[in-house]
Amino acid sequence: MGVSINIHKSLGVGVHTHIVPPLNTSAFDTTSWALAGGDDHLRNTVPYTTIAADDSSASPSGAKWSVVFWAKLDAISGTQYLYDIRDAAGALVQNLYVISTGQLRAFMTGNSSNWSRSASGAVTAGNWHLISMTYDSAINRYDRQKVWVDADRTGETSNFLAANHPQSNNITLGATSAVGSTMEGHLNEIAIWYGTALTQAQLEAIYNSGGPALNLDTINGVPSPTNWFRSENAAWSGPDPGGEHYLMDDETGSGNKIRTNNMPEASREQDVPT
Repeated sequence: MGVSINIHKSLGVGVHTHIVPPLNTSAFDTTSWALAGGDDHLRNTVPYTTIAADDSSASPSGAKWSVVFWAKLDAISGTQYLYDIRDAAGALVQNLYVISTGQLRAFMTGNSSNWSRSASGAVTAGNWHLISMTYDSAINRYDRQKVWVDADRTGETSNFLAANHPQSNNITLGATSAVGSTMEGHLNEIAIWYGTALTQAQLEAIYNSGGPALNLDTINGVPSPTNWFRSENAAWSGPDPGGEHYLMDDETGSGNKIRTNNMPEASREQDVPT
């Protein structure tokens, strides 16, 4: 199949070239989560810490984290939330969403300037994308929080003043915490690194490996995630009218679980990145 050359220009980094081999499609899981909008979403079953607070731009706490997953939107329209983290009181900590221009956006509570945005059109309808957000409190405000689409920041802009939030412990996928602006499409392989801001090279290694389903613990140069959830290993619980659901166990053995909500058994579909 040969190889392709991708030219990336990252803000403040300049132009660099890397070899992108064809994706190893046989390495992916055979399933992903299909969300139909409405009240469909996934959420952890019990609170657990995923990211640490960072409440000062003058004296950064040293907090770092990364969020990586695959997503495919059925259409680019309205605002569709992919990922939402809240503190114990339900207040927003950080989220990722796509707007009607196909722009991926990240926001963290603490200041209205805590935003990062991909180029418009970076996320396209009907295509699988590797969606990533990385955060490193110790670097300058314009690179502290980054969003990546397919391990690329071309055209991305970012600004960050100061975060101000307690530690997080609730995660919602495919919606906001209030189950609003839900996404329509598919999600696959959700992984979180607590204490690690993945580099572009590490994200490229995940993207080029054939996806997290290959085994995030064996990709050269990529540290093991703190939490990692795969639809392939989810267990269905039913019958229980109005309460049937899947449960995903954390692949890292932490005992954490994520539950599907308002999604039928058929919501686990054989549709994966190619």
